[in-house]
Amino acid sequence: MIEKDKIKEWYEIYKQGKSLKELGNILHKDHSTIYYHFKRLGFKRRPNQMSDKLKDFHRYRMLNIKPENHPRWKGGKLNRNIFKHILIAEKVIGKKLIKPHCIHHVNGNHSDNRNINLVICENNNYHKLIHLRKKAFYACGHVNWRRCTYCIKWDNPENLIIYKNNAARHRECQRKHDREKSL
Repeated sequence: MIEKDKIKEWYEIYKQGKSLKELGNILHKDHSTIYYHFKRLGFKRRPNQMSDKLKDFHRYRMLNIKPENHPRWKGGKLNRNIFKHILIAEKVIGKKLIKPHCIHHVNGNHSDNRNINLVICENNNYHKLIHLRKKAFYACGHVNWRRCTYCIKWDNPENLIIYKNNAARHRECQRKHDREKSL
């Protein structure tokens, strides 16, 4: 059996911020063994850093919700997972987001759910427009400019033909493409 003093030393290291797995790697022991000894001596586990039970799902954070007074709670015994950015936005506006609305992360970091980083979009088309304008701004400095799908150059929309599927092309590029296609 391992001495109590040794386990107390382990616990001090654990309290300084090392995880059980990190501690196990240092001590060449399995993390479950270390936890067993902590539990046996009555040591408490550190509060979970992800106390709101965060989960990753395609780079987005998810929460496990329980409160019966939350608008997304559907009752029953089972908890429900929901994206954290949606809960934050709903808290700010004071009501549940309806279906066509979606949320844009301004800095592109999906785990950054601060209020100043979230924009509620009225629908997915508006969300796509935000991304398109951001891409144009970083590429050429003009948010309204579009990129020709043939020559890949950014230009003023007045100089482009814009199709229903949002494809933008120069007239010259379109003619050149049509001539090459007919040959």
